[in-house]
Amino acid sequence: MNEDLDYLAGLREDIDRDAQVYERALAAMPSVSTKDETESVEVTVDRDGQIQRIWVSNAWERAIGADTLGSTILAAYAAARQQQFQHLEEALDTEEDAPTRARPMPVIDDSIMTRMVESARANPESIDVEATISGLLGLTEEFEQALDSAFLEVEAVAGQATTGESRSGRASATMSLSGEVTDLRFDEKWLPRAHPANIARETLEAIASAARARPHASAAELVAGTRFDALARIAQDPQQMSDYLRLNG
Repeated sequence: MNEDLDYLAGLREDIDRDAQVYERALAAMPSVSTKDETESVEVTVDRDGQIQRIWVSNAWERAIGADTLGSTILAAYAAARQQQFQHLEEALDTEEDAPTRARPMPVIDDSIMTRMVESARANPESIDVEATISGLLGLTEEFEQALDSAFLEVEAVAGQATTGESRSGRASATMSLSGEVTDLRFDEKWLPRAHPANIARETLEAIASAARARPHASAAELVAGTRFDALARIAQDPQQMSDYLRLNG
């Protein structure tokens, strides 16, 4: 039994240390600016990976042509994101080498703990300690499996997309629900005679419009009805938690 408790305590501490490493690496994420190979466009992404600025050179049409402007901007955007991912990997490697102490275990909701203890005291002879520890280990494993399934659900939603247009309708952008810009299109008649600054402005307007069109569902809404949601409800209900851990016999 003590070995099982030590395993659970060690597992919690390992997860917390890994979380701290990722949090510190993510906090150090810089904004990045990247140009395409012809240096006709430059895209700046902020720390969250969102396009913050677009610059288009005066000679862009001679260098890349109107048909490939959208894909060229997306290529510069992808390069900027790749630089950020590389920075994150390097930061993770650095942070993993830094000594990290697990944070204290959060205080359990007193009302839930009190009601569970009262439930156990009401019928102490029925408590099977081994069965309770086994139930706790089982709950931990179920949470891990349910979390993997919940991630798949979120990824499926993130693969969907929304489209937005600039105020004039001369530029349009498609954005995945995860916030990634996947397509840019322009009015073919307007683009060849457009000023570079106006191209950049219209593109940013279209991206902002696509972002506003994204449904901003909360994490709870995305996992509603999944096994993870059911387990979370068990963990928040003293009676269900007591039954799951067999504290009531």
